[in-house]
Amino acid sequence: MTATVLVGGLLNDAVAAPKPPPPLRLALGGSVFWDLEQPESETALPACERRACLDFDLSVARGGKRLRVAMDTDGNSTPEVEVFNPAGKQVAVDYGFYSAEVYVPNPAPGRYVVRVRGAGSESRFRARLERVVPKPPRDGKPLLPNLRLVPPYEFTMAPEAAAGFDLLGCNAYEKAEYGARRCLRFSLGPANVGHGPFMLKFPAMSGLVAAEPVYQLIAHSDGRVTERQAGTALYHKTHAHHHHNGFGSLHLLKVVDPRRGRMIPAGTGPKQGFCMLDFLIADWRSFRNDPRNSIRQDCSLASGPTSTQLGLGRGWADIYTYGLDGNYVEFGENTDGRYVVRSVADASDDVLESDETDNAGYAYIEVEGSTVTVLERGQGLSPWDPRKRLADDLMPHNP
Repeated sequence: MTATVLVGGLLNDAVAAPKPPPPLRLALGGSVFWDLEQPESETALPACERRACLDFDLSVARGGKRLRVAMDTDGNSTPEVEVFNPAGKQVAVDYGFYSAEVYVPNPAPGRYVVRVRGAGSESRFRARLERVVPKPPRDGKPLLPNLRLVPPYEFTMAPEAAAGFDLLGCNAYEKAEYGARRCLRFSLGPANVGHGPFMLKFPAMSGLVAAEPVYQLIAHSDGRVTERQAGTALYHKTHAHHHHNGFGSLHLLKVVDPRRGRMIPAGTGPKQGFCMLDFLIADWRSFRNDPRNSIRQDCSLASGPTSTQLGLGRGWADIYTYGLDGNYVEFGENTDGRYVVRSVADASDDVLESDETDNAGYAYIEVEGSTVTVLERGQGLSPWDPRKRLADDLMPHNP
């Protein structure tokens, strides 16, 4: 398999190509994963039509029912993926945020070209040739979501001053609304790794002043959809959209005995609600995600005259970056040292899930002045949780 850097379809010898991945040969029922080693900036790559791009050859075996190819980036660029069949015809294209995935039904055998744009300095890819397109049994059972929070990452106590933050990392809204004093900021977001979509609905124009009830829509394998009350929603005037209240909780724990994992409470964060969209493939190695935006998602006031709906498709996550309001824990008068930032999804237990025991994620960090070093990220309560799962396969990548 070769990686070529193209300009208008012609090889540009003046620009060094990134290190190519190993040969990509897809057997029936097989899959392949690879990372891209490339320059730190897209400006180091030549333009291919609208943006800098890379082409990869993919050898596809006979008999597949569906070819799927996905790309993840580090969040500093927007991924685009195109697939061209052996005849040179474009047969699939997707434009994502953190993740993009394309699907080619009944692919003919032969050489396919995968063209990617927006590949950041930390990009990864995967491809699979499926024998069958998975479908749920028609037994009428509920297809429940399973909610988590992406373990916190991109920690900072000194965000850009131009973004409206003071020297202690807090903005004016956070100081006025939450009494913020010293903000340990980070990025995180909700994820759905269950067997079905996570869907909420509530009346349009509701929750403008006070929180009002929302209802969880539950998909069943026979096509039915039922609903149940699942907490409340409130319109967030700063973000200009609705949030599902009580969805998450954030806690700061100071590590006082690293050998035994003893911790004491040290602070909390105000972030509880999210307006969810399919931005990020939640479990990179499973291939269990549905196509992006397979459910209706619109938490703005303009979503319709009768109802608003938000949620996450099966196998997708959303990301809220550290610069958004509320994405912090109060560090206050805490001193330098080691801490655990714990994030818990569905903290109010309003949502019916397939697994109610795996909602927690964590980041183990070391703070020295305004410098924050991430030591470990994962699913679980802390680094000392015997059931923890390290975040090596979770996007975004470890810093």
